[in-house]
Amino acid sequence: MARTDSKKTIKFYLVASLGLLIPIFIIVMAFFAVRSDIETQKKYDQFRKQQEEKFELQKQQNQGSHGTEQSKAQLTGS
Repeated sequence: MARTDSKKTIKFYLVASLGLLIPIFIIVMAFFAVRSDIETQKKYDQFRKQQEEKFELQKQQNQGSHGTEQSKAQLTGS
């Protein structure tokens, strides 16, 4: 009887410990996933901001070059 009781208690503690460890593992993995997502979002926002600045600079350069071409055309009478 003592052996069967000890086997049952070992199984009980094993199942109980797994029952506690599995949810803790899931919560820790979710925490790391959210943390990684936040870092990725920051990098994406920074990249998007850089691209917007480049686009605005190109747009200003294009407008500046069109403005000088138009003024030259007006001076020559074309």
